[in-house]
Amino acid sequence: MGRTFLPFGRKVALPRVIYISQSGFLVLREIANKSLGSYKAEPSKCTSCCHLTGSVFLGQWTPESVGDYASGTNHVLPTYGYARMYGGVSLDSFLKYMTVQSLTEEGLRQLGPHVATMAEVEGLEAHKRAVTLRLKDIEAKQVSTRR
Repeated sequence: MGRTFLPFGRKVALPRVIYISQSGFLVLREIANKSLGSYKAEPSKCTSCCHLTGSVFLGQWTPESVGDYASGTNHVLPTYGYARMYGGVSLDSFLKYMTVQSLTEEGLRQLGPHVATMAEVEGLEAHKRAVTLRLKDIEAKQVSTRR
């Protein structure tokens, strides 16, 4: 076993390599180890149960050092249980993602009342008004076209 630390207030030992058994998968989920070596006969079966690991090395011919230096994966992996939330450093680590939203008038008509209610519950009056003012404009436009 490696060193111990306190993730989320619990003392946990960090193994360097874990032999995987069914109960081992349960331990692995709790630990969120940075890397996992599986040397069993059918190692590909273990990947579905160890998604909280930073990197998995499958089979007896795949030592961790190959991942560190030659196979194309990255050896900068999350330690101290952070594999629960983060993967290893990759090209994605250096990319910036942006979301874009665009509603139609009908889309705002459908979503607007719900958004206004949520904003009101959160006490965000400006967010609520940003929606309700636009809804009033839509309503006024409809009334004027009916005349």
